[in-house]
Amino acid sequence: MTGKRLVREKLPHWPRYMTRDLAAAYVGVSETVFAAEVAAGWWHLPRRRGAKSTLLTWDRVLLDQAADREAGLEVPPAAAPVVTDDEVRSRFRAKTATRRTETDR
Repeated sequence: MTGKRLVREKLPHWPRYMTRDLAAAYVGVSETVFAAEVAAGWWHLPRRRGAKSTLLTWDRVLLDQAADREAGLEVPPAAAPVVTDDEVRSRFRAKTATRRTETDR
């Protein structure tokens, strides 16, 4: 199903991957302006999909992240670093040892 067959007002939510017309509507510009902004690097390049890789789609989450960056909002990191139990214990011991040393003075 392509964006031309979808009626935006009848969608319960925006799909994750959107065709150019839906992506343009999502960011609030015409298809022409959207294409120019993609070419200028404002928005990410489309992902090719379909059996012949001819369907171009934009990821809604990446559009949101680009809009957040443009607005100067904090973009969350991809993933938080993993901390093992041994690292937590080691950090705790180091902090408590430092506190004991400071109170012994």
